[in-house]
Amino acid sequence: MGSGIKYRCPPQVAWTVESDGILLLNAATASSRRLRYPEAAVWDWISRGESCDRIMRKTAAVAKMETETARRLVLEAVRSWVEAGFLVVENGDG
Repeated sequence: MGSGIKYRCPPQVAWTVESDGILLLNAATASSRRLRYPEAAVWDWISRGESCDRIMRKTAAVAKMETETARRLVLEAVRSWVEAGFLVVENGDG
């Protein structure tokens, strides 16, 4: 997740807000993933088109963590969601 890169859900992915976080469902792979806070907040901000820098700053603020810790959390979450097929780069195939 770099500056200016935006992500989106491919058509086969649906997600829903639940009382304990967000549930991701990938129909193509029959996989699911439950996101708890603060990863659920990161997902929400990505879905709203927030910039990478803004997501990292907001994560640090709401989760009360150091900026570098928040940066690592966001990068790892996005990497894992892309690898699992829950996100694609906005201008990529999907």
